[in-house]
Amino acid sequence: MPSNEPTYARPDYLVDTAWLADHLDDPDVWVIDCTVDLTVTPDQYISTSGRATYDKGHIPGALFADLIERFSAPGSRFNFTLPSAERFAEGMSALGLRNEQRFVLYSTTTYTWATRFFWMLRAFGHDRTALLNGGCKKWQSEGRPIATSATSVARSNFVATLKRGVFVGTSEVEAAIGSADTTILCALGRPQFTGEKPSYRNQHGRIPGAKHLAAISLLDPEDGTLLPADELHEKLDKAMLLDAKRIIAYCGSGIAATGDAFALAVLGAANVAVYDGSMQEWFDDPSRPVERDVL
Repeated sequence: MPSNEPTYARPDYLVDTAWLADHLDDPDVWVIDCTVDLTVTPDQYISTSGRATYDKGHIPGALFADLIERFSAPGSRFNFTLPSAERFAEGMSALGLRNEQRFVLYSTTTYTWATRFFWMLRAFGHDRTALLNGGCKKWQSEGRPIATSATSVARSNFVATLKRGVFVGTSEVEAAIGSADTTILCALGRPQFTGEKPSYRNQHGRIPGAKHLAAISLLDPEDGTLLPADELHEKLDKAMLLDAKRIIAYCGSGIAATGDAFALAVLGAANVAVYDGSMQEWFDDPSRPVERDVL
């Protein structure tokens, strides 16, 4: 009898370590290390380029995508602002990557750096992208090879065109508050969601009416792989997201939100966006409404 258990609608968005090991020499497959190093202090989050971590050890043949120096808008007042299509294309071309290739993304640190780059590629029209399930941590735990020499590829001519609605700005979020057609989704931890702890710039609270699904809760705590489809489905049901017509995910600076967005896409949700500026931009204007459970 056929199973009624939920399955991934887009299993092609994930590859496992065994598959990647078998395809490392495939000229059509390119591995991209998206690592960013993050230091958390009582007052702030300090993010730095993951280049040093990449240099210490990475999956053989992997290229390094610097989300801070190369794949964010220069001069922005906010961290990790989506770059222009021209800047994104320049970054990809400098790495030697081409539109027809398949990309496998991972991070050595938090997995949402890889989902951020996945969502950026989605925004710029590339649909042959997958995450390495379990990331570099799982790869290393299995005793698979690690390289320390950087990969160099001749410059290419990558073409990028921004698709509307993959990332949204503050005006779209403001319009979504109280809307029956759009669900606002917070990907931060519950203490940040309730207002018990600051979510960004030492500010407390959430966007009014937001639902909650912490991005970190979507992974198996043992090996860092995405939860099975039935468990993801259960989490979405508990968060009252299964019937949402449209979802806008946010977090502190548009990173963790892509973890929620990625999981939703894997399960087949089509109308999902990420609030690029997230709470760093929302809190920038003190007149914007904030909701708290804890005063």
